[in-house]
Amino acid sequence: MKNGREKIDCLILIPARGGSKGISEKNMALLGGKPLVEFTIEAAINAKLPGRICLSTDDQKIRDFALSFPIEAPFLRPAELAQDDSDSLSVINHALDWYDGNYCFSPEFLVLLQPTCPLRNSETVIDAYKSIIATKAKTLMTVNPVKEHPCKL
Repeated sequence: MKNGREKIDCLILIPARGGSKGISEKNMALLGGKPLVEFTIEAAINAKLPGRICLSTDDQKIRDFALSFPIEAPFLRPAELAQDDSDSLSVINHALDWYDGNYCFSPEFLVLLQPTCPLRNSETVIDAYKSIIATKAKTLMTVNPVKEHPCKL
């Protein structure tokens, strides 16, 4: 408790690697005139959760773009964590270890926002945060119902 109020810190992590098999430079590809990653950066900023917003990338162009916003991109992700088969947990652990080792920052919550979900907005992020606080759950994942079976998409 600080000043009689509980402070719950978050690390909002946006993983945006440079490579992609299907779409070249996918995270910087334009959607409605904006790079895909920008939608996620804006949702993170507008959610105004307590803590830090971090972009984790292996790509200097994505990093430079992200730093035009009031977020952090304090490191370039190692190449071995930016492959097609790299898993999210390794990327998360890398960021958590980096923040702990460099800032002694160990958040109570990690909020993982994938840039490939551009239609998610700050209200969704806020609602998820409020839900996990209220329920004291260990994890929370948002999903959307589909109209067709995924195999038919």
